[in-house]
Amino acid sequence: MLVSFDFDDTLSYNINGVSLPIIENLSIANNLHSKGAELILVTSRQNTPQNRAFVSDALRQFKVDNIFKNIYLVGGIKANHLKQLGVDLHYDNDIEECSAAKLIGVKCIHRPI
Repeated sequence: MLVSFDFDDTLSYNINGVSLPIIENLSIANNLHSKGAELILVTSRQNTPQNRAFVSDALRQFKVDNIFKNIYLVGGIKANHLKQLGVDLHYDNDIEECSAAKLIGVKCIHRPI
């Protein structure tokens, strides 16, 4: 099973430029990984070196960088990318992202902060 997670306000929240973990969602990711799910991160952030470094550094600080197979910075709505990547289940804080994913057949769990 391929499971994806959003980054901003799903795995982390930002206060004054500092990423802080959302422990409950990180626990879900760790649990899924321990049960054999393949995990990726899909964020609507623009694909820039700065954004990639910021996300990678945060995952390393949260001690979950080893459970995510890949990071995708898609620069917009994630739904079509989720479908192309073959995602079975996506976790996101944005109800519109979940609605778009469900419309194209990707199950999404809404996790508002």
